[in-house]
This record gives sequence, structure tokens and C-alpha cells, in this order.
Amino acid sequence: MNIKILLISALFLSGTAFSAPIDKDTLFYCQFNNGKQVRIEQHGDKIRYRFGKNLARPELAFEQPANRVYQVYATPLWDNNQRGEVIEIHLRNGDASYIASKISAIGKPEYVLYAQNADTTHIMTCKQRGAFINRDMALRLPDLPDN
Repeated sequence: MNIKILLISALFLSGTAFSAPIDKDTLFYCQFNNGKQVRIEQHGDKIRYRFGKNLARPELAFEQPANRVYQVYATPLWDNNQRGEVIEIHLRNGDASYIASKISAIGKPEYVLYAQNADTTHIMTCKQRGAFINRDMALRLPDLPDN
């Protein structure tokens, strides 16, 4: 009987560990249908962006000072008179700009990554499962300047 209790407890605890956020330093994370993923993390006064199938060896990685990574927060009124929530994280790397966003309306939120350079824009929608934005951390970033 005691072994059953131990096994059930172990299963319960391991299940709760998997449902926790990826880690406390992650601002934004998502995976795309092609198996690639993006993770934006804050480490002290630096923000690290990593993109690719294997984030240990990413296709693209760069760091920015946290005071040069911006956020936009809005609570728009949608057509159905429901209040939504939009959170965006804006980063730049050379001539390229990246926007990681969470758009909440009625139903499940949508997580999207926009990557833009001089002549192209890529819009990549994240898989719902496992995608998240650390709202509190994101809102501590400076507001996006008007210029």
C-alpha cells in the first residue's frame, strides 16, 4: 500500500513540474509547426534572443541591453465589445526587427513572432501548447518610443 502512495505522489509531482514555466528568466517562448522555436530571456541587464530547431545551437542568436528592448501594452475594445489584451516585445538586431506578441481576445490567446528586414516581413504563428509570455517581466521593459 505504501508503494502505491509513493508512486502516485511521484507521478503527481512529476506532472506538476512539467506544467511549470520553462524558467523564470524567459520573457517569451514558443514553438512553430516546422519544429523551430524562439526564446527571449532576460539575464540581468541583457536580453537574449535565440531562434532555431535546437536552442542550444540556434540558427540566430543575439543579445541587446535590456534598456534597448521595448514593450507595448494595449487593451483594445474589439468589434464584439469585448476588451482584449495585446503585449508586444520589440527587439532589433542590425537592420532586422523582431516583435514577439501575445494577442488575447475571446478564446485562447494567439502568440506570434514578426521578423522584418528592409524588404521582407515574416509572420510566424506559434503553436498554442507551451507558448507563453511572462507578462510581469515584459511590462517592466521600457515603453516603445514614438519615433
